[in-house]
Amino acid sequence: LSRPSGSKVDDMAAYAFAIAKEEDTHEPIAFQEATNSSDKNEWVHAMEEWMISLKKNHTWELAGQPPG
Repeated sequence: LSRPSGSKVDDMAAYAFAIAKEEDTHEPIAFQEATNSSDKNEWVHAMEEWMISLKKNHTWELAGQPPG
């Protein structure tokens, strides 16, 4: 039996997914976790870029604390 013509693409995709799954893709959940990691500088830069984007796109408004 011969394999379908798309099988090489399917094999490559399966291989890529298997490799990607093995990569360390841990993302910090909390600010403190990010700033205490070995990738601190990259996380701080990413957070700064995110805040710049939010401000530039008028995504949110700064609000005061509720009473109490």
